[in-house]
Amino acid sequence: MRRLAAPLLLILAAGCTALVETYPCPGTPVATFAFTGMRTSMTCAAGGPAAGANAIYPDTVSFTGTITTSASGSTAALCVQRVKAEPLVGSQASDAIDVALDTRGALLAACNPRCAVAVHQQVTGTVQRAPGGAPSGFTGTLVDEATLDATVPGADCTPCTTPCQASYALTGLIP
Repeated sequence: MRRLAAPLLLILAAGCTALVETYPCPGTPVATFAFTGMRTSMTCAAGGPAAGANAIYPDTVSFTGTITTSASGSTAALCVQRVKAEPLVGSQASDAIDVALDTRGALLAACNPRCAVAVHQQVTGTVQRAPGGAPSGFTGTLVDEATLDATVPGADCTPCTTPCQASYALTGLIP
C-alpha cells in the first residue's frame, strides 16, 4: 500500500501543534521548541516562483518539535509533534544538528489534486544554551524541496513547475 503524506510545510502551516507524533522519536530529548520559520527564498523550475508556489510555501511556518540525540552523541532527530509525523534524522556535532527526511507520493493539492511529489526536508542549526547549560533556543535553517514524483501514475503538477524549493530562517523557543 502506497503511503500518502502531505509535505512538512503544508502541515506545519496548518497549525497542528496540539497533536503528538505517532512514530517513535529516537534518542534522548534535548528540548522541545516552538519553532517559527520566515521564508528567505523560494524558487521553482525555470528560475522563478511557479503558480501556486505561495500556497505550498507560505511566508511563515510554525510548529512544535523535540530535538533528540543519541547516547553516542553522533546522531540527532527532530520529531515534529503531529499525528503520523516521521522524525527527521541525521547527525549531531556538539549542539549543531543536521537532520533530514525524504518522502514520496505527497500530494500538493494547492497545485493540482494529481500533483504527487517527492519531498526532501532538511533542518540544520544549533541549540542555544543559557548560562548553566540548559537549552534556551534554536537557530537554523529549514529547506524544503518538492519534485514531481514520476513513480505515481498520472502525476501532474500543472500549473506548478517542479522542482520547487524554499528556505526558511528557523528559530525555536522553549514553550
